[in-house]
Amino acid sequence: EESKVKKDKVKKGKADGVIKIYKFHRGKKTECKLVGFEFYTKDLKEVASKFGKKFCCGSSVLNDEKLGECINLQGDVENGDVDLWDYLEQDKFMAKLKIDTDKIEFEDMGKKKGRKRA
Repeated sequence: EESKVKKDKVKKGKADGVIKIYKFHRGKKTECKLVGFEFYTKDLKEVASKFGKKFCCGSSVLNDEKLGECINLQGDVENGDVDLWDYLEQDKFMAKLKIDTDKIEFEDMGKKKGRKRA
């Protein structure tokens, strides 16, 4: 029953337009997973591409086993050289999506452990 409750919470987050940015740390690198863009656009690949170019990092859409479909960024969008909020408001493509910057939440997930290495 617990997993059912968790799934409902995730659905509610998407429904009201909240964007969650989960940060994972691996050594000196940071990886961010962005969830909630489905509320604003169907074309997640386009959004991922724009983020990759703007933040100069690898960016893709992937299906995470815990978070579901999300945009994966190889870099830190919170503390980088580019301000995320300015970018969402000033970029023409992002401005069209009308993303409510008050609904962006960061969550630090700590170190990414337990990965199987080849």
